[in-house]
Amino acid sequence: MIALSIAANVKGVEKRVKNIAEKQIPFAAAQAVTALAKRVQAAETKALPHVFDRPTPFTQRAFGVKAATKASPTATIFTRPIQASYLHPYESGGRQVPLHGLGILKPVKAALNAYGNLPRNAMQRYKGRADIFIGTLNTRSGGMVTGVWQDLNVDARSGRQRKRKNGKASKRLPLKLLVRIGDPVAVHQHLDFHKRGRAIVSTFAKQEFRQALRKALATAR
Repeated sequence: MIALSIAANVKGVEKRVKNIAEKQIPFAAAQAVTALAKRVQAAETKALPHVFDRPTPFTQRAFGVKAATKASPTATIFTRPIQASYLHPYESGGRQVPLHGLGILKPVKAALNAYGNLPRNAMQRYKGRADIFIGTLNTRSGGMVTGVWQDLNVDARSGRQRKRKNGKASKRLPLKLLVRIGDPVAVHQHLDFHKRGRAIVSTFAKQEFRQALRKALATAR
């Protein structure tokens, strides 16, 4: 009789499988959900120009990711506090949120940055100028306008009345409205943060988990 006996080292295989299950699978899960979170972050950032005209770099840095770990396999996409304060109505509905404590700033004849907005700290600089007045004035049409007004008859630094070269007083010029300050209004654009995020997770979850598990198994010891 010619025979060959083959015995399987079941205990060794069981131990290896157990080690993979205990170490690599949680690691793969953390990697997968973190990758999904980063996909959502990228998609949310990419969508901002569809909601806002030329969003600033500050607004485009609104979304961050807290990575998952083996101990805590949940990744979180969050909105940074300052950006969240004015983005919130675009997700949940409501009125615009003033950022300067004055109202909604609408530039009229003020210098703007490349994104069509007032430059950073513009209001603080206006408050320090002698030719600037921030308040409400009656217009010739009988209305009342609250805003940032420039008195072209006054020197911005000294606060003195401008004069002609011959020393005589210049013809008085009307005030110039630089920025209109209005009340918050209801927003109509929709951020769709949660809707977009759920769609990304639904589309890419299996792909990310397969890739993460493949890498985890390849590096298993």
